Amino acid sequence: MVPHEETGARHSFEVLKDGQWQHAGMGEIRKGDWFRYIVGRDHEQFGLMFEAADDAYDDPDDEDSYCVRAARVKVDETRLKLH
Repeated sequence: MVPHEETGARHSFEVLKDGQWQHAGMGEIRKGDWFRYIVGRDHEQFGLMFEAADDAYDDPDDEDSYCVRAARVKVDETRLKLH
């Protein structure tokens, strides 16, 4: 998985659909979906998205990615910072 090139974001999201990882925006992740992302352990979203999820695990295919089961349907946009 590579960072999302169009936005230059440090992290990107992929959702597991039909046994395949597919690129997805945060708004496309639904409650109960498995998704994975690249994010450094020092990134502000690491604690929010990885440590808070009891069933999160390191991605065995990519040492810089983590797999997390989505906990809620709607993204809380008040917690996002745009740079």
